[in-house]
This record gives sequence, C-alpha cells and structure tokens, in this order.
Amino acid sequence: MPGRLVRRLDPLLRDARVGARLLRRSALVAAAAVVSLSLALGASIAAFALVDALILRPLPIAEPQRLVHLTVQADTPEAPEGETFNDPVFLRLREAARGQADLFAMSTQVMRRTVIDPASGTREETRTQYVSGDAFVRLGVRAAAGRVILPPDDTQTAVPVAVLGHAFWRRRFGGDPSAIGRSMVIEERPFEIVGVADRTFIGVEPGRPTDVWMPYAAYNPHAFGNASFSWFRIFGRLHGGVRAEAAEAAMQGPFKAFRREYAEREGRGRPPDALARFVNAPLHVRSAAGGPSPLRRQFARPLWVLASTALLLLVIAASNLANLFLARTAARGREMALRISIGAGRARLVQQVLSRAH
Repeated sequence: MPGRLVRRLDPLLRDARVGARLLRRSALVAAAAVVSLSLALGASIAAFALVDALILRPLPIAEPQRLVHLTVQADTPEAPEGETFNDPVFLRLREAARGQADLFAMSTQVMRRTVIDPASGTREETRTQYVSGDAFVRLGVRAAAGRVILPPDDTQTAVPVAVLGHAFWRRRFGGDPSAIGRSMVIEERPFEIVGVADRTFIGVEPGRPTDVWMPYAAYNPHAFGNASFSWFRIFGRLHGGVRAEAAEAAMQGPFKAFRREYAEREGRGRPPDALARFVNAPLHVRSAAGGPSPLRRQFARPLWVLASTALLLLVIAASNLANLFLARTAARGREMALRISIGAGRARLVQQVLSRAH
C-alpha cells in the first residue's frame, strides 16, 4: 500500500518541481498575478466585512426577527422619520400594545463624564445608555458576570445601578470579577456596578458599542411626565404569530389621540396646517432585527457602491489572470498534442497544466 501511494504521488511531485523551476523563470509574471489577486481579494473582504457588520448581520439577541422599533413620519417627505419619544406617550403606547408586543425604552447613546475609580478620581468619557428595567429580558441578553438590569432597578427610589459592556470591563477593569459591587460616578451621580453584559452584545446600534447601561428611572427627573422631553427610542418584541402591521394598528389610534391632546394644550399660535400635520403623522413599526443605526442610514448606499466596486475589481483581476493562464497554456498546444500522441491520459494532462499554470 505505501509503495502504491508513492508511485501515484511521484508524477505529481515531479510536475511540482518542474513547475517551481518554471515559476522562478517567470517570477515577474507570478509576482504581478499574486499581488493583483491579493489586492482585489483584500479590498473585497474589507468591503463585504463592513457591509455585513453594518447592514446584513442581525443583532446577537434571542429571535432578532421579532424585534421592532417605533418611528414617526416626518412633517416633510425628505426629512428622516422621528425616532425619539417622551415618557407619557411611551406609557400610553405600552398599554395599547399589550397582547401584540412588549414595548421597552432605550435612550440614545450619549458620551458622559465618568469617574471609573472614585478613590483615584480617574475620569474619562464613556458611551452610556439608559434602558427600561425589562430591556435586557426582552432582548434575551444575559450577563457574563453579575446580573443585568431588572424591573426592580427601574424605580426612582431604587439604588442606581449600572451594567458594563464586556469590552469596557476588559479594558478598564482587566476582566476582574471583583469589579461587581464597586461604585462609579457618572456626571456626579454614583452608580453601583451589578453586572457585565454578554461578550457578544455591544448594544443595539451596529458600529457604536455601549460602555455602560443604566436604568431608565435614573435619568433626569424632569423628563418623566413631560410630553415635551423626547429622549429615547421605543423598542418592542412582537408576540408569537403577531405581525408588525397588527401591532402598528393597535397603537395608531392612541398615538393620534395623544398628539391631538398635546396640540390642543401646547399648539396655540402655531399654523393650523402645521398642527394638522403633527396630529396626523402616522406611527410606524419598523423591523429592528439589525438594530436602528444612523450609520446604516448615512452610509448604506456608499457601502453597497464600495462593495460592488470591490467585487468588480476582483472579477477584473480574476479575468486578467485567467486570460494570462489561457494564453500561456495555449502556447503549449504543441506540447500537449505531443503528449496525447504518446498516450498521456486526460487526468495526467490536467495535472500537468495545473502544476505549471503560471
């Protein structure tokens, strides 16, 4: 058996040695081929990695296809849809959506002054986000250490707590489990660290990892009950078998009624047509499987153009190499004809072409 294997491998090894000698003779052509193909492959991989991270990849959460977020039609068609809401409308919509979806709140990400170690006074800017007490539960995100924020934490009388992002925990605390239970100060307010989020979860915005999450109720007290203070997104997890259109229909009436009440109370002196647009602006339930991302809205088209260009370069590079190899192989036509005439089989010819295709 070993002798038979050696006999089969011997022609391949001889062809490889001959191919290596020929390769040294045409090193410039080989180098040009390798460099051009490497550049094209590198550009394609980089472009499609960006497209995957910002556009295609779903959030690393439980059943991302059931995650939605709410938006409001803008007053003018060319303006982007509104994504931030206030506390009173959130409470009304959450009640209206019962039976269709479980709504929860997540603030927009903001850089805030943070004292990581009060004893040393070390300060830095951290990317922070306030979330309602059931946000981690609805997302299906678990803690890598300690625990996540829970509904009992989301009251104004509860001790302010914080959950760290996994990358931030590794960077600032070296992955030390004893960080759980320590205190950190965010904009002059102390928070007790109760946990670290799972390594795969960096937040709901692709490309913008969150460092610290805090309970919704720990935000500015003036924001609660204030219909003029819009500061967070509303997310929801659809119940099994419920479509986004059904949840949207369930919330549309209460949302319009809320806006009508607000316009009657606060809209004195505004043009009637502007008030009508405000009241009649429809609420939309959008898929959030990939996360609502300003980066995606801003760069989706340029990224697809970049990926298409990189793919075209790869096709051109591969075509040029194929034409080069075909030309060099065609130049060996007499050699192939001679080998066939003395009894070389098809498999043997293919083996020689592949081992010397340079």
